[in-house]
Amino acid sequence: TTINSNGSLSADIYASKDNIIGWQNEEYYFFLKGVTISAVREYYRKSDSSFPVSESRLLQDLDKQSLLYKQGSGGHTIVKNINGQSMRVLQMDRSIFI
Repeated sequence: TTINSNGSLSADIYASKDNIIGWQNEEYYFFLKGVTISAVREYYRKSDSSFPVSESRLLQDLDKQSLLYKQGSGGHTIVKNINGQSMRVLQMDRSIFI
């Protein structure tokens, strides 16, 4: 389910068949923080490696590079209404993944 610019949803982002890690719209990705970081760690584990930084360091580095959108003093996450529920998500511009 994707969050369109008008606030509606249309497509989920999956780490695996049954593991939703977030949503997208034309401009942004909206990642569930814990689930997404767990999926990255699992990817590294399956590659016989480990993710080289802690969650807090990763978020600090993404923030320093202005890759995360912020909302007030909510830390690294913002609040989005998704399928009628308020959720804290990491919002990132889609253009950085191209």
